[in-house]
Amino acid sequence: MITDIVGYSKLSGDNQDLALELLKEHDKILLSSIKQYNGSILKNRGDGVIVQFDIPSNSIESAVNIQRKLKKRNKLNIKSRQLQVRIGIHNGEYVKDG
Repeated sequence: MITDIVGYSKLSGDNQDLALELLKEHDKILLSSIKQYNGSILKNRGDGVIVQFDIPSNSIESAVNIQRKLKKRNKLNIKSRQLQVRIGIHNGEYVKDG
């Protein structure tokens, strides 16, 4: 699973304090869902992560859980404080290198 906050680079340039605050909220939502579905973070790219799940359906469940939490969170916030996150899922074998 690969995630990315939509527009994070622009937000960082426009209002770094707000960007960092929203990043903390983002991380809390993502990390709890990844942990709940037994994912392993392979790489944290700041505004997104690359995660491996041993059970493919757990990646889907985690992604849906993240989107539900974000939807609930966004309903409680004004537009400038809303988080939009892209999530991509790849299903297949991998090679562990290093």
